[in-house]
Amino acid sequence: YIRDAQGNILKHEASGIQAFDYGDPRQYHGLSRPFMQLANPLSDTYVNANKTNGNTFNGTGSIDITLPYGFRLSSNNNVYVDEYRGQGSTNPWFGSYASYNGMIDVSHGRTFSYNLQQLLNWHQTYGQHDIEAMVGHEYYRRRIYSLAGHNKNMFDPSILELSAAVNTNSIATSNVQDYNTEGFFARAQYNYAERYFAQASFRRDGSSYFHPDNRWGNFWSVGGAWLMNKENWFDVSWIDELKVKASYGEQGNDRIGYYNYITTYSIDNSNGALALSPLQLGNKSISWEKSGEFNAGIEFALFKNRLRGGVEYYYRKTSDMLSWFSLPASFGFTGYYDNVGDMPAVCVTQRTGNLRRRFHPLYSYRQQQNFRHGIPAAQNADHIMDRR
Repeated sequence: YIRDAQGNILKHEASGIQAFDYGDPRQYHGLSRPFMQLANPLSDTYVNANKTNGNTFNGTGSIDITLPYGFRLSSNNNVYVDEYRGQGSTNPWFGSYASYNGMIDVSHGRTFSYNLQQLLNWHQTYGQHDIEAMVGHEYYRRRIYSLAGHNKNMFDPSILELSAAVNTNSIATSNVQDYNTEGFFARAQYNYAERYFAQASFRRDGSSYFHPDNRWGNFWSVGGAWLMNKENWFDVSWIDELKVKASYGEQGNDRIGYYNYITTYSIDNSNGALALSPLQLGNKSISWEKSGEFNAGIEFALFKNRLRGGVEYYYRKTSDMLSWFSLPASFGFTGYYDNVGDMPAVCVTQRTGNLRRRFHPLYSYRQQQNFRHGIPAAQNADHIMDRR
């Protein structure tokens, strides 16, 4: 605070609050300080404004139609809308914007997304044979709109609108971000006498994060299990369940953000003239990162289910890993995204009752592939040994 000679806190008449110490030599008889000049966070909570209001809608609808011969058609759909409006002001009396007579900020954002899924299921039993099949299609789209601007030299700090200030100073921005994926998939499951189990699936996904030539990726899985304790020849009284299982499956990752497959530039103001400056180097060859996992194990239940447990072996390999490559400033771009290499990992898990022991990956390997786009080739390999 700013105090008089008797130690009383002064009052700032224009704002109607107590006089806080901003360390500003332009105010209060040249009082200043070497640390955090033109700032006082406590006072800012009284004289600055920051307001946000918004609306959110999340709607889900589904329909199921039972058809003859074991078919069932279903559709699951979701719509999401999130909208906000932000208003803020920086006071005209104290701090770094006092020389501008304050500043008003207004922003608006809107996120709109929807997900449409259609499924056709089929299920039939023939004696001890149980067969299920499914085919489907899914489409997802998300658009994000944003708009922001601020004006200086405000008329009244209580009016939080851009029209209540007179100097735009050309500070305004807006953008739209658009992302969508589409997938086609199928799955089949079979079991015989609840003893032998098999499952297989396939899906083909496309992502707008990649160039149209490399937008689609294929992912599949297959698995099986055998309940040995249900065999007629199995006669071990203290084993209630003994299952042997194995599976392999792949999944994809496209989380790298927008427009990384094209070269982008920043639109700048150069003394009133339009100018472009390099922003990011594009790479049209980037595509899905794939993670494949093989799993094999045994599960058991003993002594009338008093003891349950299992041992599983995992082998996971991530291929075509998506990563950012930094470039020297002399290239004109800071870097680009690429599918850089592979990383495998091994894991063994043991479960017994409520006790769970996990052995972490014993060995991982990563190799960075050659640069592209005519950039001089460079190759590097990192070996990571992790024993815990």
